[in-house]
Amino acid sequence: MDERPSNRHEKRKRRTRRRITRAVIELVLEKGYDTVTIDDITERADVGRGTFYVHFHNKEDAVWGAQYDGFKELEIELEASYEPGSPRNLYRAWLAIFTYAGDHRDLFDVLLSGKGSAMLTERVESFLVERTLTGIREGVYDFNTDLPDRFVAEYAVGALTRVLSWWLQHDDAPPAAMADLMYRMTVGLEPPRPAA
Repeated sequence: MDERPSNRHEKRKRRTRRRITRAVIELVLEKGYDTVTIDDITERADVGRGTFYVHFHNKEDAVWGAQYDGFKELEIELEASYEPGSPRNLYRAWLAIFTYAGDHRDLFDVLLSGKGSAMLTERVESFLVERTLTGIREGVYDFNTDLPDRFVAEYAVGALTRVLSWWLQHDDAPPAAMADLMYRMTVGLEPPRPAA
């Protein structure tokens, strides 16, 4: 029943990383991205500067870390439910993203609303474009078009980030309704329904 030391160490590292990312998001929302310092973050997270730098290079890296960790969890979830050749893959991706964004409004407020840095927003968009492009090329996502893959990925992510930003600030529609709208707009078809 004893937990192995390396396992305990990994759990402690993950907890510390989460405290740091939570602190940076809270502080950016309170003070604005440009005024937050590493000292502010370490004080809020109750960690030393050295500990901060074990996990992140700078505050942008810490905000990115919060987003990246979440998207890696989403990728694992989506890969587990992947159905080769199914139009439900794209719909499930939209649904997972809207659900995650709704559950992590503070993070997305920083990433998409201009409360973070322009470089950070560009980094998020580039990450999503590359993931979408990979999904298109591997046949995971079918946008029902013969347009160039890069164009489709850029268009879909541009639409997604703008709609996410709007939705988080002005709308209370459930994630499934937003996923339906995104699917209909980007694919031009009614969303696929789960098999009965």
